Amino acid sequence: MSERYPSEEQYYQDHSQPEYVTYDDDTRPADRTRLMTVILAVAVLACSCLSCLIGAGLGILFWETGGTGQAAAKPTTPGWQDVISAFNAAGLECVDPQPITQDEYADIFVAQEVVEFLIPSQCDACFGRILVFESSRDPNLTKAKRYLGESPWVFGRDKFLVTISNDTPETEALKYRTALARMKG
Repeated sequence: MSERYPSEEQYYQDHSQPEYVTYDDDTRPADRTRLMTVILAVAVLACSCLSCLIGAGLGILFWETGGTGQAAAKPTTPGWQDVISAFNAAGLECVDPQPITQDEYADIFVAQEVVEFLIPSQCDACFGRILVFESSRDPNLTKAKRYLGESPWVFGRDKFLVTISNDTPETEALKYRTALARMKG
């Protein structure tokens, strides 16, 4: 050998590889680190998604309540009562408005509601009807307009159709048309 290493044994001791640690459960520290990294990433992702969901839920609650903490009132669609109110506000006569059934008006179309009111100051037989349909696109409304269009005093707006009896003077009947057109809602 050489002077530096008096024996072969001394040479191998100086140049030997470091000893490797063996694990009985075959789990290495690097595997544990990767596992902990994945668990941490999933936890962070879950927390951020949960906070987004909670934030979105609170945002929706704030939007629906208008920031007051109380549920906002749902907008209501006008009904026949609103038409009667518009006629009364215009100073028009609507005496004793009463809902009537399909049997009581034998027209070929079907309205959701029909209300009849009297106009006694004009004549004993003067009356009006308010027909309420599902919407302004209801096919029954189209049929009703076509069928009732032959009558002189038929006025429509949105989902409403108002008929005024033929015995009512023209000037008075046209006031109902104007009031219907000016109705709010």
